[in-house]
This record gives sequence, structure tokens and C-alpha cells, in this order.
Amino acid sequence: MGLKFFVVPAMHPDEAEAEMNAFLRGHRVVSLKRELVMNEGCAVWCVSAEYVESPAQAKREDDQRRNRVDWRELLPPEDFVRYNKLRDLRKKIAEAEGIPVYAIFTNEQLAGIAQKRPANLPALQELDGVGEGKAQRYGDRILALVAPPAPPAAAPSTPVQPAESAAPAAPAKPTPPTKA
Repeated sequence: MGLKFFVVPAMHPDEAEAEMNAFLRGHRVVSLKRELVMNEGCAVWCVSAEYVESPAQAKREDDQRRNRVDWRELLPPEDFVRYNKLRDLRKKIAEAEGIPVYAIFTNEQLAGIAQKRPANLPALQELDGVGEGKAQRYGDRILALVAPPAPPAAAPSTPVQPAESAAPAAPAKPTPPTKA
């Protein structure tokens, strides 16, 4: 990116305005800022133009913008939530290791992980571009975010005892006294 500055008199701007317009027509301007200020008792426009330096660079930036994927549109909502969590984790790892985020996993790889939800390292390695090294280095943290929840553990079975009768036992009848 380049910067170009112009000072255009407010009262008789013809020559400075023509120079500025010729420059602006010949460059891809990214931003333009202007401010009216007083300079030695005269009002002038101070203009700064931020521009792309070469047409090849402008074309490359346009191509990159066109080729971007909007994962919000492509992924179902629950996968997109998972994808964002993976991106946050990737950013933390990249900052800690001092490397670019794409060196850990690309956005496309993260989208694949969010969709497929691998449950173990071999399943993670099935994704394109994820080898043994990445799986070993980052796999546990990735799997902790995406692995499907484990089914609940079954309670140990105990034999069922027949229920005791809830009715109280009848009292024993008294025996009649015997005559001797």
C-alpha cells in the first residue's frame, strides 16, 4: 500500500485539483481522507489517499476477495458454531507457538473437522492435509472440542430380589389352656 498527500487551495483549486484527479484516476484507491484547514490565512483541503501500488497487486487482492469462502453460508448452524470454536483454539495455539494460523490448520480443514467430528486421532488423519505430525501435535485439543459425547455408562446390574410381602404376618393364635 502507498500513501499520497495533496494540498488543494479552496479558492483556486484548478492546478492542484487536476493533479490530484489524474493521480486518483490512475490508481486503485483504498481510502481517501480529507480535511479543510487554515494554512497561513487561506483555507486548503488536505487530502490523503491510500492506494494499491501496482495493478498486479490490485488484481491479486481482488482475486483473493472473490475466492473467499463464507463458511457461515456453507455449514449448518451447529457445525458453524463448532467451526468458530476451532478457529478460536487455532488462534490461541498460533499465538502461543508464534506461527501463522494457517500453518496449524486451514479454514477448509477446520470446516471438515467441524462437519465430520472425528472421535480419535486416526479419524482426524483421514482429513486432507492432516498428517501424523499435526494429529499428534494438536489432535487432543481439537478432539476435545469436537468429539461426540460418549454414551452414558451403563449402571452395574444387580439381581432383582423378589419383594417381600408388605402385609404383616398374622399373630399366632393363643393355644387354649389344657385341663389336667
